[in-house]
Parts: sequence; C-alpha cells; structure tokens
Amino acid sequence: MTRASSTMMPVRSRGPEDPSLDAFLAAVRDSNPFLANRVTEPSAYDVDVQGIHADAFNRLVKLAAQAHRDRSAIGAMLLGNAGIGKSHLLSRLYRWANQGDGGGPGHACYVYLLNILADPDRLARYLLKCVVSRLAEGGRGPLYETPLYRLVDGAIRHALGASSYTLKDGREAFRSRYADVVPMKDVGEVLFQFVRHARPDKASDPSRLYLASQAAAWLSGEEIDPGPAGSLGLRVDGQESIQLGDDQQVMHVLLSLTRLAHANGQPFVLCVDQVDILDADKLKALTRFLQALIDQAKNLLVITSGIKSTLLQFKQDDIIPDSSWDRIAQYTVELGRVRIDDARRILEARLERFHEPFMPLDRIRGQVLKDTLFPLGRAWLDRQLSDVVEFRPRDVLIWARDAWDDEQSKLTSQGGDRWLAEWPTTKPPGPKPIPHKPTQAEIESEIDATVGRKTEEHVAQRQLQPGSLPPDAGNLAGLVEALLGQCLGDGLPYTLRGVERKKKQKGVLPPYDLHVREHREDDSREVTTGVLFVTNIGLSATTALRRLLEDGSPPDHRILSPTTSAGP
Repeated sequence: MTRASSTMMPVRSRGPEDPSLDAFLAAVRDSNPFLANRVTEPSAYDVDVQGIHADAFNRLVKLAAQAHRDRSAIGAMLLGNAGIGKSHLLSRLYRWANQGDGGGPGHACYVYLLNILADPDRLARYLLKCVVSRLAEGGRGPLYETPLYRLVDGAIRHALGASSYTLKDGREAFRSRYADVVPMKDVGEVLFQFVRHARPDKASDPSRLYLASQAAAWLSGEEIDPGPAGSLGLRVDGQESIQLGDDQQVMHVLLSLTRLAHANGQPFVLCVDQVDILDADKLKALTRFLQALIDQAKNLLVITSGIKSTLLQFKQDDIIPDSSWDRIAQYTVELGRVRIDDARRILEARLERFHEPFMPLDRIRGQVLKDTLFPLGRAWLDRQLSDVVEFRPRDVLIWARDAWDDEQSKLTSQGGDRWLAEWPTTKPPGPKPIPHKPTQAEIESEIDATVGRKTEEHVAQRQLQPGSLPPDAGNLAGLVEALLGQCLGDGLPYTLRGVERKKKQKGVLPPYDLHVREHREDDSREVTTGVLFVTNIGLSATTALRRLLEDGSPPDHRILSPTTSAGP
C-alpha cells in the first residue's frame, strides 16, 4: 500500500463485512489517518468538515452563480496563511461542482490547477494544456465519459432541444447555434470532431479513438501531424505539424469552453492554487494572461489562491501589476484561523472514517461511544489546546499525527490486549524533555528523510492519478536545462561547457530542445549533444524523427527522450 493510500483507509486483514480485532490493531499500527495534512489534488474522497470556512465557501458558490447568471467573468482571490485550509476549501468546491441535481450535469464545470510550471512565454499554452487535460481526464478512460465530451455533447443537445441527434443534425446545429459563441472557426470544428470520433458507438474503433485523442491534443495547444489534422478539418500546408499559432488562439479555445459550459447550464470555474510559489517572471505572465482572459470571457469564475502576505508583497513590488490585480482580485475571500470546537470536528471526521469498518466490533464500538477521539482521546486534545485559542487546521492534524505515532509505540511495546485494557493512559504527562540540539549529521539525515517522504508522496499521487499533471516537453527541457546549469562554472569538476535552449525560428521548430556542449578531458575535444523531448500527447515520434533526419548539421550525439503521462 502506498503512503498516500494508507492515509485514506485503514489497513484490514479481512473484508469490512467481517472485521476482527487483529485487523483493527494492525490498522492502528500500520497506518496513520493524519499523515496527509495538505491537499495536492481535489478528490471526491477527501475528509471534509463542511462547517469550517462555510462563509468563504458560500461566497465562492455565489460568485460562480453570479458569473453564470450575468454571463460575466469574475476574478476572486482566496487568501490566507499557510495551512489555514485554502486547498481543502477548493477541494470542497470541486465536490460541489461535480454534484448534479437529479442525475443532471454538475453544478459547475470545474478545473483545478496546481504547479503551473512553464517558461513565461509558454505559460498561456501550458495553462490551456492543463485545462484540456483535466477536462479530458488525461485520456485515462473512455473519452465519451469525460467532462470535455459532456461539455460539447450537451451544448449540441441544447442547440437541438433534443436528447439524441444524428451527426448531420448535430453538426449543423453546432455550427449555426454557436457561430457567434466559438470565436475561432477551427476551434468549433475540432470540438465537434472530438465528439464525432469519441462517441460511445465508436469506442471500439482504434482509428476513431486516435482522431479523438488528436483533436484533444490540438485543442490543448499541442502539435499534431498533418494526416490527422486534415481529417479533423484543419488546413494543412505541406508536411509541417499543425498547432495553435499564438496566445490569442490559445485564448479562443478557453473562451469557447466557458461559453459552451453556459449552454450546459454551468458556470466555468478555473482555480489556480498556490500561485505564491511561482517565480516572479512566471507569476507576472500568469496574472497578465488571467487578466486578459477575464476581460474577454463570459460565464467564468477565476479563483487564484495563495498566502496573503506573499501575494500582497508581490503586488507592492509590481510583480503583479495593479491592472492585473484589479481583475483577478475583484473579490477577495480571506480565511482565518479556527477555534477549539473546529479542532474536535476535524479530528472526529477523520477518525469516523477510520473507525467505520470496525464498528461491528463490540470492544471498539464501546471505546468510540465513550470517546469519539479514540485512540487519541478528548483528554489529550484538551491538554494540547489548553493554552491555544485559535490555530491553523494543519496544526491540529500535525499534533494528531504525532499523538497517533505515540499510540503506535505504546501498542507495539504493550501488545494489543494490554493497550486496549489500559487505554486511556491515566498518568499525567511528565515534564517536557530538554530540547536536543541536533548535530549536522542529524540535520542532513532529517533533510534526506523529508525529501524521501515528499518524493514518495508525489510518486504515489502520480500512480493514483497519472493524468493529473500532463507531460510537457517544454517544461521538461527547462527542468533539464536548470539541472545541467548547476554543473557550469569555473572550478567545478565537470566537463560540461554550455547548455542552450533551442527555440522556433521563422515559425519552425528546431530538431532539438537542448544543445549541450561538453569538453572531453582525454583529447580536449568539444563534443555536442542534441536532446529532444517527445510526449505521448499530440506531437508524434514520427514528426520528431523526421526533424532529426532533416538536420543538415547534426551534433555528435542525439538523445530522443519519450515521455508519457506516467513520467519519462
């Protein structure tokens, strides 16, 4: 079981219909429901206490309804200190958005983005790529079950006023009804072609699936080959791959999606979380693009979220220009600390899920009925909060995590029967130990352990949701460039002499993303290497290999790095 999954459900040796005391003890010993104190991805299964930050949540829901009702675009900024619950609130908004009334579409078309890491000149394109990837669910399942399909299919049904349609009628209705809604003809055509080839009755046809995936790739700003581009109704000129030309065309796709959402009776909600961690140049590019998007869009709520002090400093330093701030922070929603009653509810919510499979056990049910915070205990919480009035939700989760670790140690040393019989421990807490000053070796060891844990969490997250972060060749090239850059400089024991990021010239992509120079020690010769990153979305290996073959002045070495949605 991965670290991420062990925080979601307790470990069980038997099925939930036949729990055993040994299974409960194993769950206490082998898992910790308080390990996860950060939200990195909205989920339908997050433990949530709806009463916490309820006013802020209702404010965001009302702003989404206002954008839909008035066919306007609204910018809202969600502010608060680290650990205050901003991402948990956005996860709650995700669940609200996906809850439909009477089996209908969800309350909103909701896209949550985190870690928008791209070069400033590519940021708009990558943002679009993330949006379309979310709506197409990374291509992990049938495309006809994705939000992107429902968005276009629902708009066609709305135009016809019918629950079913023929392709001919659907195409004519889509063209006529949304001619003034979809601002770019090619975008409308490819949106329709996506639905045409992704229909349930075509799901078993590989060629249809390929064309549908290529349509989604083009809509996301990726390059596609001339063959599928022509089949999707795009104009093809020669053998060059086809893609959206500039940021304005990127904007056209986003505007089209927001307006089609309106036809489905939904506001389009775009959340960009933790923007405070972006570099200054990336944040400036992002906020300028969001400003332009809000200026042009209809039926759109853009929520940017981050630490209040950091974002206010960015505004003061003009990293976020006043004109951008006025649009993306048209409304501000600020989260404050929570109180003692909220702490108890946060813990009880997680423990209720943990206890649920074991409630048929008389011994466990009895403990829970006496103390809903078992095996932490109300007495523990009262001691912990004896001199605290307000706190961050993350604080209480960290305290609970450490207290659970203490109970695990007691369980291991005492054995299950004695631990249960003696719980709760009646001995008063002893004096606080004298703080230990860590050595340099201990500090380095703790840093390594922390990095290891975070790496495990990210790997587990990618395994659980492999399409959550779409692969991007440009991002990978920038990351490798930055890593290799650490090996450049006088006095360093490396043979690397230069790393050049290659860019388009006269609208044509170069054969390589990176050009690397190395000085060999044995014969003092300079060796060059070209590196090309290829994703499994859009740009095909055929196009990449064609560029390599047509390179008239190839480097000494060439590296082709294929990257899928699961990683390189």
